[in-house]
Amino acid sequence: PFYGLLLGLFFMTVGMMIDLRFTFLHSMEVLSVIAVVSVIKIITVFCLCLLFKLHKVTAIKSALLLAGGGEFVFIIFMPGMHLGLINQETAQIIFSAVAISMALTPLLAMIGKFIEDRWTIKENTISIKNVSDEIGDLKNHIIVVGFGRVGRIISTILRQKMIPFVAIDNNMKKVSAGRNDGFPVFYGDGQRSVVLSTLGAEKARSVVVSVYSSKMTLKIATMISRQFPKLQVSARMYGDDFESKLAQLGVIVVTPDSLEPSLQLASAVLRSFGTPPEEINQAVDAYRRDLSSELKQDVNETPRE
Repeated sequence: PFYGLLLGLFFMTVGMMIDLRFTFLHSMEVLSVIAVVSVIKIITVFCLCLLFKLHKVTAIKSALLLAGGGEFVFIIFMPGMHLGLINQETAQIIFSAVAISMALTPLLAMIGKFIEDRWTIKENTISIKNVSDEIGDLKNHIIVVGFGRVGRIISTILRQKMIPFVAIDNNMKKVSAGRNDGFPVFYGDGQRSVVLSTLGAEKARSVVVSVYSSKMTLKIATMISRQFPKLQVSARMYGDDFESKLAQLGVIVVTPDSLEPSLQLASAVLRSFGTPPEEINQAVDAYRRDLSSELKQDVNETPRE
């Protein structure tokens, strides 16, 4: 707690040292100092990062984060001002410039994050030609739409079984992490038919939709049923709001997100009551059969649009 209190006290002291009227009257000098110091520090830090073999994005982010002034300026220049080595006007310009540059650090951090995101998109957005070069002439492969936790697990199992597949996600961090781990995952929007065509949907065996939105799952499945009617679709569901609609579209695997955890919990409760494993499995299988029958009945009763 003392660190936070003392840090707050320090910045309060810094704020009390700044003469706002003086800063406004000498705004050009203050802005000039900020610009010159920031440019020098950005260039210096960027070059040092490259010298130590850091990634360009890391170098840019580090340079922007360290572009502002530091609190040591106040510690160094304060004795000089008291000893008369630095006149009051010069010290006030320096203090104002440093304080403003420190206040701009969060903004510079946001700019660095924006540059990182744009750079990652540029690195991971593969053109049609590059995708073809990387994945080759895939046939009878699996397309995984959504490379979150479930998509990664599915991709891992497919890779272990040496089943050809390609994955896609619109989250840059997931794409970068997947590619770093050797997965053939690309950045793109799985709701667009041209993107799936790029991944060889015409020659694929099936598509696995594992996105974190039931509405998006339905939208993707609808697009696939229209653009690639021969393509087999499997989907992961959150809730059961769109089960019957997905089944109408020919989605052969519709698993409510809460179903399996609920069945596992029910099994654990039955085990705690001493129920034999055979009876537990029978109860769980019976529930699955009933759920499947209800789903088929909903599909038959729902008029097609």
